[in-house]
Amino acid sequence: MKKRSTACLLLSALLFLLLASCSSQEEHENMKMDKSKDVKANDSLNWKVDSFTYTDEEGKPFSIEQLKGKVWLTNFIFTNCKTVCPPMTAHMAKLQQMLVGEKITAEIVSFSVDPKRDTPEQLRSFGKKFNSDFTNWHFLTGYSQDEIENFAKDSFKAAVSADPTSDQFIHGTSIYLVNSKGKVLRRYDGVQNVPFDEIVKDTKAAANQAVKENPIQNEEEAQPVKVELTISGNNHPAIKAAVSQNGEPVNAADEVLFEWWRSGEKKHQKVEIKEGKNGIYTLKTHDLKPGKYVVISHVTARGMHTMPKKEFSVK
Repeated sequence: MKKRSTACLLLSALLFLLLASCSSQEEHENMKMDKSKDVKANDSLNWKVDSFTYTDEEGKPFSIEQLKGKVWLTNFIFTNCKTVCPPMTAHMAKLQQMLVGEKITAEIVSFSVDPKRDTPEQLRSFGKKFNSDFTNWHFLTGYSQDEIENFAKDSFKAAVSADPTSDQFIHGTSIYLVNSKGKVLRRYDGVQNVPFDEIVKDTKAAANQAVKENPIQNEEEAQPVKVELTISGNNHPAIKAAVSQNGEPVNAADEVLFEWWRSGEKKHQKVEIKEGKNGIYTLKTHDLKPGKYVVISHVTARGMHTMPKKEFSVK
């Protein structure tokens, strides 16, 4: 009888330890996936974002001053993430397109929680996988691990830490809406059941409020996209379209299509350039016959379309 009682006690103890272990593991996974029940689309937070100056995907300094007077969406990601970051970034890319479709002016900022491995080049490559428009989507790095952990905690009440069991990181999966005064208004689930329409609606309301508060600045932001067309070289000229808005380069236009033909001929040639560097989209021509040519650059960017025209000669 005594042996049976001892065996029962040992079995109970073992079962208790097993359940405790499972509970701990489940809690750890929930932290990694940010499944906290308090993340709701209608949260009204009013948290002040701390000042910062970090490095963007171009290797250039990017600070909160560049977001002054602007509405922005933000999240925390890292490029070596094996679970939530790819869908989070895909969802943010969808939001970027939806905002363009609704002609809503807003910035997007993604903070890396793995600054040691996430170089600007790595972040840019990661963003390209999701067709990110880098003209208003900024992937940031250039800080220490302690800095990003404290920044996330102080500004967004979000936990960031290295996963002690792997090379991954534990971080929140929320999308945050920040108003033109640098205060966090709302947060939303960024992985599952993402309320896309509600995020767009809330962002539009915040953007409209920003216009009311600072009409002069937002009138400047609505300036048209400019395109400067230049031709360089004689035998094999390079045709370049420099695309900008408010003096800033537009690196991911919706379309840049060069169309050219030789005077006196009906045959037209067309080439679309997919990506620009520092806002410059370059077409390198080959085997053009001598004569006078006309080129038109069809540029569509940020809901605007322009068609600059220029003549050039080939000797």
